[in-house]
Amino acid sequence: MQSQVRGLAAALNCPQAVEKTCGLRLPWRWLPNRRLWANLAAAEGDSLAPPWPDLLISCGRKAALLSMAVRRASEGRVRTVHIQDPLVDPAAFDLVVVPQHDRLRGDNVLVSRGALHHVTPPLLAAAAERFADRLGGLPRPRLAVLVGGPNRYFASPPDWLRQLGGEAA
Repeated sequence: MQSQVRGLAAALNCPQAVEKTCGLRLPWRWLPNRRLWANLAAAEGDSLAPPWPDLLISCGRKAALLSMAVRRASEGRVRTVHIQDPLVDPAAFDLVVVPQHDRLRGDNVLVSRGALHHVTPPLLAAAAERFADRLGGLPRPRLAVLVGGPNRYFASPPDWLRQLGGEAA
């Protein structure tokens, strides 16, 4: 999720972006998203307080509730962009960005081909230079596969990773 937010912030040329990591306190983390429950008291982690930014980019279900809370607290002055299906009416945000495989559509929904990220050609070139001694002797063509790490739904077991590597090869 951080990669998606960083990627959009970089694409929008937000050099003074401030990154905050927040979660939801109980009972909000147990509840389904609803505009009604958007409340700054739900936040735990980094502080969400004035002065409000001009633009807030959030990603993920839990962050959606906090983004709505900031928008409400700022009396609508903060422009909100949410990445991924927020599981609420997209009208709760100024813009929602979802990958094609999400089914959410609407007037303020922008559909991307895949997940947003912060991997750019200059970043790849710098990494290629940094790892040239380890990767330089490998045969071409080369393929890189970015795989998300373990989460509460999937553990990325070694057998699965080996199978993925074999299929990629």
